[in-house]
Amino acid sequence: MKSKSIIREILSGNCSIESIKMSETYNKLMDKLITADEQLQKEFAANEKLMQLYKRYQDVCDELSMEETALFFEEGVKLGLLLGVQTAGK
Repeated sequence: MKSKSIIREILSGNCSIESIKMSETYNKLMDKLITADEQLQKEFAANEKLMQLYKRYQDVCDELSMEETALFFEEGVKLGLLLGVQTAGK
């Protein structure tokens, strides 16, 4: 079996966040989060100050999640490269 070149996969755009299949657990948790978010927004709709505070909270959580994802990705790449170098060196 011939393996695909990871460099070719990356350059052709086949290696992106959209190509990652999320787990069933992730999907269930996301459904719960969406339901809770919708309920919170319904409750906060009558109070503009609370809604604005909640929107700020959401924005910071989104930014934090993106930063965390980038950091874990970078560390994963580093570990993967080190593993490859050590494996190839033996």
